Order: sequence, then structure tokens, then C-alpha cells
Amino acid sequence: MRKRILVIEDDPNVLEYMINFLQSGDYDAVGAQNGNTALDLASGTPFDLITLNMEMRHDSGAVVYKQLCSGNCNKETPFIFVGGPQEIHQAIPNAVATVNKPFDPDRMLNIIRQTLGE
Repeated sequence: MRKRILVIEDDPNVLEYMINFLQSGDYDAVGAQNGNTALDLASGTPFDLITLNMEMRHDSGAVVYKQLCSGNCNKETPFIFVGGPQEIHQAIPNAVATVNKPFDPDRMLNIIRQTLGE
């Protein structure tokens, strides 16, 4: 069964790139351009991994993270933060890495595979 990944990114070009990149890697990738859409997608449906842009224009990545983790469905889901202070993931539960834009696709794929135990 394909692993499900939620991509939260407010830049439509980056969002489309990430979804295509992940789908070509045989993942079931779903995208959200804002926190509300992400919360709707995540309610009742667990994801295997979530990537979250920490520097969105209209949403705080930290607030979206807290909201996603407050529900039962994705409480244990690992997160990869895109943008934000380097190494912030070390201080936040469920966060496995911080990747800056523009990200290296090979590095991102390695982090995803390690996180998902592949």
C-alpha cells in the first residue's frame, strides 16, 4: 500500500512540484495551500507523513502544526518542516527534519524514506 503524505504549502508552484515529485516516487501525495484545508484533509484520515511550510504568508506553520497534532488522527504523524529556523525540528515532538527552500529533492527523498522506514 502506498504511503500517504500531506503537503502543506502556500506557494502553488512549490505545492504542485512537491506533489508531482512525491507521486513520481510512488507516494500518495495530497496538497493543501492553507491551514484550514490541511485540517479538513487531516480530520479523520491519518497520514504517514506531513510536510509543512513554516513560513506561509497567511498561516503560522507553528499554529497549523499544533492544530494538526491536537486531534487524534495525526497525533503521532512525523513532520518535515520546510523553511523556518534551521534545526527547529529538534525541539518539536514528531518533527524529524527541517529543510530549507529551495530544497534538494534527493535529500528530501532520503529524509522521507528514512522516516517511513523504507
